[in-house]
Amino acid sequence: MHSFARILVLANQPATAGYRDLLAREGIMLQSIDTICGIAMTLEDEPASVMSTQCVFAAGLYAREDSKRQEIKKLLTLHQSRTGWPPSSLAEELEAEWRSLPQ
Repeated sequence: MHSFARILVLANQPATAGYRDLLAREGIMLQSIDTICGIAMTLEDEPASVMSTQCVFAAGLYAREDSKRQEIKKLLTLHQSRTGWPPSSLAEELEAEWRSLPQ
């Protein structure tokens, strides 16, 4: 949960130190996304997969690289097939969010 909390804080923190602050924040954000997805890839039990699904989805909102986005979609689909939760596709919802972002 530490990486998940870090993403939320960084996403909502004002950049008071300018561009260098934004670059440093982006590096921490990418590391947090990698940590969340790395943990999610190792899970096999249902309760942990449900919790992980929420974290992976939130991390996916901030993923910018197409390769990471594709892996996040695979993780969401895997966890959903394992747990049956949520009943709708978070991977599709996340993809719609990515499409709505300015290019």
